[in-house]
Amino acid sequence: MTTDRSAADLVRAALVAADAGDVASLEQAMHPDLVVHLAGVPVPIEGREHWLAGVMEMAQAFPDLHTDARAVLEQGDVVAVRSVLRGTHRGMFNGIPATGRVIEVMSNDFYRIESGQVVEAWIVTDTGTLFGQLS
Repeated sequence: MTTDRSAADLVRAALVAADAGDVASLEQAMHPDLVVHLAGVPVPIEGREHWLAGVMEMAQAFPDLHTDARAVLEQGDVVAVRSVLRGTHRGMFNGIPATGRVIEVMSNDFYRIESGQVVEAWIVTDTGTLFGQLS
């Protein structure tokens, strides 16, 4: 996939699509062989479809999820994003039934772009705070 938009714009659009559960837009933005490294998880997620399953779980569990990208920096083929995610826990998430609680967590992420698609990502979300807010 080729595009004239910047890598930072690609990532911003992907974040909006993830919040909305817009699978079609995410499939365009993410390479089929996407590799996602999650902080604290020793084995990366390999393949766009596996990563999309997690995004869809998040969108269903937090239907009002909003990612506030506070800083987006692009250098070469890498985009860094500092963001705050907010949403209301209204569905099953990671085995936890809906609590109705509002979450607000920080994430610091890096995305490597090739030919207009994300090919690799490093996601550093404050999951300690997330699960603390759900318990």
